Amino acid sequence: MLRGAFTNPAVTDLPLSDRPGPGGWARTAGRTAVLPVYEAAPTYRAAGCDPVIVVGRNYGAGSSRDWAAKAQTLLGVRAVIAESYERIHRSDLIGTGVLPLEFTDGDSASAHDFTDEGHLTFDGLRNLRVGANPVTLHMHHPDREVRSIPLRLRIFSGQEPACLRHGGILPYAVRRALAVG
Repeated sequence: MLRGAFTNPAVTDLPLSDRPGPGGWARTAGRTAVLPVYEAAPTYRAAGCDPVIVVGRNYGAGSSRDWAAKAQTLLGVRAVIAESYERIHRSDLIGTGVLPLEFTDGDSASAHDFTDEGHLTFDGLRNLRVGANPVTLHMHHPDREVRSIPLRLRIFSGQEPACLRHGGILPYAVRRALAVG
């Protein structure tokens, strides 16, 4: 499953000019190598970093949605930032504990200088409620001032915040069962 994630030849990691071939490639956390995403992802987990994926419009359309969401979770992805989501894939991401963040109307990844240097932080992820929750992305780059980008996290049911807090529906259900028993 992990080897299949981000292997579509149309997938491109834009900050990488030195990628060896088609599909998803990423630098390792220590920036020592460029590897397929499934090989680079564990280096981020070992370094204590949660990968964030920044994508375009209608993310998740045409994929095996639940499989794709599970693969991202197993790769350690904490959040996906997109212009829009395929409806079921957005729900699958929440069900696996991945934050489906969206650019605000009229904004997109191409309007910002995303790089594979520095790190990202988020404000606004506490006290999530049903509706559009404002979230702010802070881009920390070693050679620039911190840049802030408004995002939103749409929540459609009262159960979705609990899924996200617990890291997905399965950990949520297990914790609820243990608390009752």
